[in-house]
Amino acid sequence: MAKLVCLMRLGWFCAVACWAVGCGSDSEEPAEDDAGATNATTSTSSGTTATATSGNAESVGVVVDGTCKLRCADDSTDADTAGVSDGWGFEAGQSCVVPGGMADTGEGCSDPVLAEGPESASTPGTGVLINGMCTLVCADASTDADSNGATDGWGYERGVSCVVSGGTSDPGAEAEACTEIPPEPGASTPGGSVQVGDTCFAVCLDDSTDADAAGISDGWGYEDDVTCVVPGGAQDTGMPCE
Repeated sequence: MAKLVCLMRLGWFCAVACWAVGCGSDSEEPAEDDAGATNATTSTSSGTTATATSGNAESVGVVVDGTCKLRCADDSTDADTAGVSDGWGFEAGQSCVVPGGMADTGEGCSDPVLAEGPESASTPGTGVLINGMCTLVCADASTDADSNGATDGWGYERGVSCVVSGGTSDPGAEAEACTEIPPEPGASTPGGSVQVGDTCFAVCLDDSTDADAAGISDGWGYEDDVTCVVPGGAQDTGMPCE
């Protein structure tokens, strides 16, 4: 009888000691699933477990509404001109999901649907047919952005609208070429006059009044209380007034 009591006491002592050190615990390190997302397991009040997926920051895409969308490199293109962020950015010529943003579902994917652009950019200074019209290809993208900094792939040079080479409106080098474009101008004489469209404008003395408050130059200046054409600028057609 004395031996039985002793064994019972020893069993109670072992049970208490095992509880103190966590014998038989089923806790494990957070597991990583096949997509590379970390799954953290937590206990609930009912004793069951819940798994939360943080998303895979290494994946190039994010599944949104069943479609693999491109993941942005960062959030630099998220906010619009009013400073409002919606979780979407714009990179590589298409919309992308901002990592950790409002649109990020946390479900990674590896084959985002990419926007198709022209095989190669049109050659600056040449002409291409767009909607049946011979359109000048801009020398560069300096006249693309408007006063708010928004771009649409169109600029303005030689007194006409032009399509920005490699921009969002560029039909690409495969587009049909044409030659009915304004001639490449030479710089008009400062202080003289130049024909732009149907209007005769004074030629600025220099380009000091070209750039606006945002630092954007469009080939127009302002001198002696009138608008003038910057010599050699984007609006200078090189054609004397008739």
